[in-house]
Amino acid sequence: MKIEMLTVQHIPQVVELARQNFFECIKPFLQDVSMMQAFYEYVNEENLTQLMNQRRLYLWGAYEDGQMVGTAGMQAEGHITLLYVAKPYQRRGIGKALLSTMKKYARPNLHLKRITVSAMPAWSWTFFQRDGFVRMNQANTMTANFVPMEAKCPYELDYEKKPLKESAVLGVVGTGLAICVFLAVGVAWKLIFGV
Repeated sequence: MKIEMLTVQHIPQVVELARQNFFECIKPFLQDVSMMQAFYEYVNEENLTQLMNQRRLYLWGAYEDGQMVGTAGMQAEGHITLLYVAKPYQRRGIGKALLSTMKKYARPNLHLKRITVSAMPAWSWTFFQRDGFVRMNQANTMTANFVPMEAKCPYELDYEKKPLKESAVLGVVGTGLAICVFLAVGVAWKLIFGV
């Protein structure tokens, strides 16, 4: 499997793969007709092209034998979208690899500390949980259609830098100098007295 960042020329393939996967894997579980309408408004060539040209959407594709078998997108603010893997290729680690690629891209390229996703259908939240995502707004995290989740971007330092105390610096320097003096005296002693 090969994952690569996509350009606007790949959008027709992305739309085709996303729509096919949506119909087969997600639509049967949707209870809200407005969610289907929102999908059609978002997943069309004109909209995705506009978002990419404005640098508000970044897309990736997963390929096997030259064929796109998975796709994923990340909006500039860090929301993951369009994560679809063709049904015959599911449960092979393709979705996980796409997620990992986006998480690694987010920190150094988009300067994001966290990313979000709406796990849909709602029961798919465990897939994201295994990859470090946690439910947002614990009191009301699961709707009938999706579960809002978030994760930290990798390579983030989770500690606050604190200035070194002068006494700590002097202690380290003093200890280092004492060791050097001790070693120098030992070498000199051995050279002079041959012991």
